[in-house]
Amino acid sequence: MHIVLFEDGNHDNFYPLSLTRPIWELRAGCFSLRERWDACIAGNAPGSETWYYTREELVPLARELLPSCRINEPSIIASRESVLFLNCALIPDPWVFSIPENTIVKSNGAVLAANVVPAGLGADTPVLGRRLLNAKGCVEAANPRLKLIDYIWTLVDENPALITRDAAQVRGSGLYRAPVPPGVTITGDPGQIYIAEGVQIDPMTFIDAGSGPVIIGAGTRIHAFTRIEGPCSIGRDCVILGARLRGGTTIGDACRVGGEVEQCIMHARCNKYHDGFLGHSYVGEWVNLGALTTNSDLKNSYSTVKVNLQGRRIQTEKLKVGCFIGDFTRTSIGTLINTGSSIGVGCMLVHAGYMAPRYVPSFAWFMNNQLSEGEPLQTTLNTCGVIMGRRGAVLSRAHSGVLERLYGVCEESRKSEVRKWRDRSK
Repeated sequence: MHIVLFEDGNHDNFYPLSLTRPIWELRAGCFSLRERWDACIAGNAPGSETWYYTREELVPLARELLPSCRINEPSIIASRESVLFLNCALIPDPWVFSIPENTIVKSNGAVLAANVVPAGLGADTPVLGRRLLNAKGCVEAANPRLKLIDYIWTLVDENPALITRDAAQVRGSGLYRAPVPPGVTITGDPGQIYIAEGVQIDPMTFIDAGSGPVIIGAGTRIHAFTRIEGPCSIGRDCVILGARLRGGTTIGDACRVGGEVEQCIMHARCNKYHDGFLGHSYVGEWVNLGALTTNSDLKNSYSTVKVNLQGRRIQTEKLKVGCFIGDFTRTSIGTLINTGSSIGVGCMLVHAGYMAPRYVPSFAWFMNNQLSEGEPLQTTLNTCGVIMGRRGAVLSRAHSGVLERLYGVCEESRKSEVRKWRDRSK
C-alpha cells in the first residue's frame, strides 16, 4: 500500500507552532502526529510505503531533520495507482486501511482520508486536501468515530487521553522497564509508571499514577520535591527541578522544567526552570520562560475564551485555554500572559507592569509596556544561533531560511499591531 500523510491547508489553525514545522511534527501525548501514524501504519498495514507532504517553505528543514522520510516527492502525486491519503491531523484509527478504492472520507468540509488515484490532483501541496475535496468521480463516505484535531488547543484538550492511549505502545516497546528507585513515594497503580533506562529520580519525589500513566524517557533527571500526576509524559534528557506537573502534561525531549505546569505541551528544548504557572498551553522549541512567568488559563468571568490566530479571532467555546508560544520566544522575570494569548516566533516579552498583549506577532518585542517591531533580521538570527548553541546545536542554513522568510512574511503584521498598540496608548 502507498500512503501519503498530508497537511490539509488549515495550518494557520495551529499557529504559532505551525510556522516553523509541519503539522505532522506537532507533539501530543508521547509522540508527534507523524510518529503516531507511523506506528499505526506499521501495525495495520505492514510493508506499506509512506510519503509526507507539507508546505514548500518547510521542505528543506523537514528533509534536514528527517533525512529518512520521503517529503514532498512529486512522483507519488503523479501515480496512476491508488494511494491512501491520510490527513495528518486525524487521530489514527485502523479503520482507514479498509477504505475502498475511489472513496473519500469527509467531515465538516475537510478530507479525513481518501483512497484515490492521485494523477491529475497536482502537486500544489499546501492545498492538497482541497484538491482531494474536489476530486471527480469518487464515492463520499463518513465515519463518526474518526476525530480530527482542528485547532492547536484541541491538541491540549486531547493530551490526557492521548498519553493514556500511548501507554500501551510504551509498554509494548520494552524500553521502559527500569524500577522505581527507593525513596520515591507512589500513589495509585505502580504498574502505570513507565521508566526508561538511565533515568535518575531523587528520593522525596512524589508520583501519583491514580488518574493515569506516568512515562519518563531515558536520561531524564527528576530532582527531589517534584510532584508528578498522571497522565504525564516526560521525554528524554529532561531536567525536572522540584516541579509540580499536573495531569495531562507532556514535556518534550531536553526540556528543563520547574514551577507548576497543568495540562500543557512543551514541544522540546524549552527552559521553564523556575517558579511560575503554565496552564492549558502549548509551548514551542527553544523557548525560555523567565522566573515567575505566569499565564492565565481561566477568565474571571468564567466565560469562553477567544484566541487570535494571525488576525482571526476564534471563539474556542472552551473555559480553559492558556497561551500558545512560538519557537525562540523569551520572557523576562515576572512576565504575565493573559488567557488565550497567542505569541509568535522569536518574540521578547519584558514585564514592566502591564500584562503582555494577547496577540504578539512573530519577532515583535513587548518592553516598557510598549509593543515594538523588535530587532533587525540579522541580529535576530544571531540570537537564535546563540540560543541553540547553548544546547550544543547549530542554526543550519535550512533553519535560518525558514526564519528569514517568516521575518519578511510577518513584517506587515508587526507594523499593524504596533500601530494598534500605540493608538490604544494615546
